[in-house]
Amino acid sequence: MAAVTDGEFFDQSFITAGETVRYRRLQQQLARTNKGSANRRRLLAAMSKIMGRVSDRRGDFCAQTAATLTAKNALVVLEDWRSSTGRPTTSTCW
Repeated sequence: MAAVTDGEFFDQSFITAGETVRYRRLQQQLARTNKGSANRRRLLAAMSKIMGRVSDRRGDFCAQTAATLTAKNALVVLEDWRSSTGRPTTSTCW
């Protein structure tokens, strides 16, 4: 999620509802399979395919958001609110 000082938010859900249901079912099926079986490898491949699509969407969102922010603004400042000191750390990008 990204927020801009003018109040604009950039946020997106990367996994669809259908993919969530399918991934959960695949996890349940995986728990019932034997380790080393061909069916287990097939399930792991299907789960990896779903998470690969989610990862690709996340990367696309980051690239599109970065392009939008740099096109609209002359100066972009990033704040990491998850620092260990409890205070935000800033870094400036030109």
